Formats: sequence, structure tokens, C-alpha cells
Amino acid sequence: MVVQVPSEFPGRQPAGLDRFVDAARVAVIGQSMGGSAVLYAVDRELAAQYNERFRTAIAYYPNCGVTGAWMTAPTLVLIGEADDWTPAEPCREMVKHARTDGAAITVTVYPEPIMPLTSPN
Repeated sequence: MVVQVPSEFPGRQPAGLDRFVDAARVAVIGQSMGGSAVLYAVDRELAAQYNERFRTAIAYYPNCGVTGAWMTAPTLVLIGEADDWTPAEPCREMVKHARTDGAAITVTVYPEPIMPLTSPN
């Protein structure tokens, strides 16, 4: 089921949505720029303006530009070692400098240089 919040109600839940969605079980996933948005969505300081929290997060080939990450949900980052567009090293640095009182961040590094799901081979 896909529920779209009307633009005239930003930040508000449409009437009846609670019948379909258990907020405690919602995860967020994104690829590339969407992966970067995932990191911002679960960073405690960047997401502080919202009351709701995601259960977990998966960022696929994101730009790991969140410094001092303080995640509100366990976060999995999937990235390619040799990718020249979204390199793996900033993701390692993000984890190295993440706050220890936040949720866990796991980085899985693939040897492929490009996003495997978008590669024709």
C-alpha cells in the first residue's frame, strides 16, 4: 500500500493512516541521492524536527557526508570500493567518527566500482 500525504498537510498524518501503518515497523531505503537522504532521515540532529522515527535504514551507494553521525535507527550502508562517484572511504570515515551513543552503523563494501543493481552485467 502506498499512501501519499497531500502537500497541503506537510508533516501531518492523513486521517485513517494509523489503521494501515504501524509506525514502529517502518524502515527507510534509498539508492544514490536517495541513499544520502536516508542517512539524513535517521541522523538524530538532522531529523530532530520530526516526531516519528524509522525502525531501520538502508542506504545503497550514498554520499556519506554526515559528519559526526548520530543515528536514530540501525543503519546499513552498501557501497562499492572502487566507485568513483560515491567512494567507500567517506562511509568508513562516517562510521569512524559516529557518536557512540547512537544506533549502530554497518558498512558493507563491495569490490565492484559501480552500483551492481544498475549495471547491465
